[in-house]
Amino acid sequence: MDHTCEEEYYAQTLDLHPARLLDLLSSSELRGAAVVLERTVSTNSDAVAAARVGAPEGTILTALEQSGGRGRRGRRWFSARGLSLVFSMVLRPTGDFEELTALLALSAASALDKVCSGIMIKWPNDLYIGGKKLGGILAEAGEGYVVLGMGINVNEKESDFSEEISDEAVSLRTATGKLYDRGIVLKLIMESFGRHYISWGRTGFSVYAAGMEERLLYKGEEVTIYRSGEIISGKLVGVDEKGFARIGTDGGERVLSTGDLTLRRADV
Repeated sequence: MDHTCEEEYYAQTLDLHPARLLDLLSSSELRGAAVVLERTVSTNSDAVAAARVGAPEGTILTALEQSGGRGRRGRRWFSARGLSLVFSMVLRPTGDFEELTALLALSAASALDKVCSGIMIKWPNDLYIGGKKLGGILAEAGEGYVVLGMGINVNEKESDFSEEISDEAVSLRTATGKLYDRGIVLKLIMESFGRHYISWGRTGFSVYAAGMEERLLYKGEEVTIYRSGEIISGKLVGVDEKGFARIGTDGGERVLSTGDLTLRRADV
């Protein structure tokens, strides 16, 4: 086995070992049980089930293979066995849970600066590099809990992406030409998010709004947002103190807590 193959083998089999994750995540301010599943349909569904029976805050579930990952509005989230990082965490916040998607997006983007520059946030829940999607977040809330799930393309080559998303997806590997330890990627994200989550509990999102605006994809450009059968078009001005989108329209500025945002093309 040559050196490249050894790296590939390590990236696909050893970096998410449960005992190793417990050690790596011990430095996070938000730590709990770390569960690694050989295969699952959806780590978010598993985390919701765990939360409903009392799983403590900070519980993290990740999987080596996820067959039915979900994005917003029921979309499928592609993940490649041994290459992607997919995980979900159980939270029991006292603040406004609608701010947590933005908080995780900003925490992950800033954490991954250590391995890859130029990560932007496509409101409300996606990470982008060079106009292509690196990762996404799905939040689900129930009585007394919030589950935040995240998928990150880590070690995929271009040929690993399905044909339907190959022109739109990017991984840390395709962006930098390097292989990454998914355990370390998870550690970086959770250390950043744990620190910000504790602070957020005291201050809310307002102290992070400026940082999110600095990374806001399409800021100042004409966009269209689809939500609940409504279509809103205008300029993406920025975000407010809760991380909600500020859209300048002909009728004045609107603030939106959720929706699907696309860039308006000049010929539309």
